[in-house]
Amino acid sequence: MELICPACQARFRVDASRIGPTGRKVRCGRCQHEWVQHRPEEGPVLAAAGAGGMAAGALGAAVPALETGASSDSPLAMKAFAPGTGSLRLGDDGAGAGSLLAGWLLFFLVAGAILLGAWYKREWIVENAPAAAQIYALMGIEVGPPLEALQLYDVTSVRRTVEGQRLLVVEGKILNTSEQTLAVPELQAEISAPDGEVLVEWRFVVDEGELLPGASATFETSTQNPPREGNLAIVFVGAPS
Repeated sequence: MELICPACQARFRVDASRIGPTGRKVRCGRCQHEWVQHRPEEGPVLAAAGAGGMAAGALGAAVPALETGASSDSPLAMKAFAPGTGSLRLGDDGAGAGSLLAGWLLFFLVAGAILLGAWYKREWIVENAPAAAQIYALMGIEVGPPLEALQLYDVTSVRRTVEGQRLLVVEGKILNTSEQTLAVPELQAEISAPDGEVLVEWRFVVDEGELLPGASATFETSTQNPPREGNLAIVFVGAPS
């Protein structure tokens, strides 16, 4: 059977059996116009150009315009037989739209997984690729230093009385064990009872704001009137408990 594109008048020869008894969506290979084509009684048919209209100038019986969604087979490209025409593709009746929707859904799922991984693993990413810190900064995300790379050692405490005030003086060192320069975060000292209740706590900072790879820094801090007994702990602020 012969088909004529209602948009550009390109002519095509298509096996009527490929159209099917209930019609099929077709696409002009020349101008990409789509319409639903029904099998004619005889001769070539000019498909309707708009919904609700009747085809005009057909060599056979006129065919009313139809909504898309008629049954069809897999897409098939047809060669034109008249000069100046292109190929005609038989549509897949919505299967293409379904595939497109599934593709977008898969894209968003993969993108979401990547974003979640970039969020929860941001410290690890910055530690292994320091340049990534600038990307996070552009997005307004502050990535703190990998606290496990900063180690406390030689921590000591001594009680002193200065001008009648009882003091607990704490001294120690911080070592950068990583291969990158790290900012030193604020520290917190805690004195807790044997049952775990925190009796006294205070925060302090070290003079060195950052440490080069392998470098260390000393710190000293104190509190007045400490409890007579308790357990002392020094932690980085923001470190997981």
